[in-house]
Amino acid sequence: MPPELQADGFSALEARLGDPSLRARVEEGGAAERSKVALIGWKNVLLSAVETEALKPLEGLSMADAARELGVEPFDLFVRLIRADGGRTGIILFQPDEADVRGACSHRLHMYGSDGLPRPGAKPHPRAFGAFPRAIGRLTRENWHRLEDAVRRSTAAPAARFGLADRGLVRPGMVADLALFGDDFCDAATFAQPTLPPRGLKRVWVAGECVARDGAPTGARPGRVIV
Repeated sequence: MPPELQADGFSALEARLGDPSLRARVEEGGAAERSKVALIGWKNVLLSAVETEALKPLEGLSMADAARELGVEPFDLFVRLIRADGGRTGIILFQPDEADVRGACSHRLHMYGSDGLPRPGAKPHPRAFGAFPRAIGRLTRENWHRLEDAVRRSTAAPAARFGLADRGLVRPGMVADLALFGDDFCDAATFAQPTLPPRGLKRVWVAGECVARDGAPTGARPGRVIV
């Protein structure tokens, strides 16, 4: 949705969507050559989390397939989801080209991170559970980078970038945030089952306390928000 339609909050957006002429202009803008929808297509917008029970069966379908199943146009389904879910529908966009991703990951300043945020009752992006196992395990075995470089890009480099002087390295005086993994370390999360834990993860320590053992949490929660 254009930013101007979202001004003043969700109630204002919902009211604007009730204006047929304004809604028609929004739909026309979505079909414009440089719009996100036109660039990637409704088939590359996956419905990952639908809160309204009546529309829950659409989870896991693309917007194109979901609209076809309901016998409506994708844009009409888009508006219906916004209204029915109060703007809380979760989506996953399939847009980057793998060659571009690999090029970015090979840059000397590149660091690994994830914005995957689990939400109760919803399917998160599998990167919430698999980003670092994929980078350190799978991508290392596929020769995107060396193991030690993948670890550095996931730990020491971001710690230094954000000024976390007591984290990111294994040495005396540092906070003992550690992971022990085997040669088979790899992400297992998929779009269908995005909360599957990684394979090959033996132990995880946060501030020196074991929080995960053989893929299962121990119940310890010594972590804290870093500001």
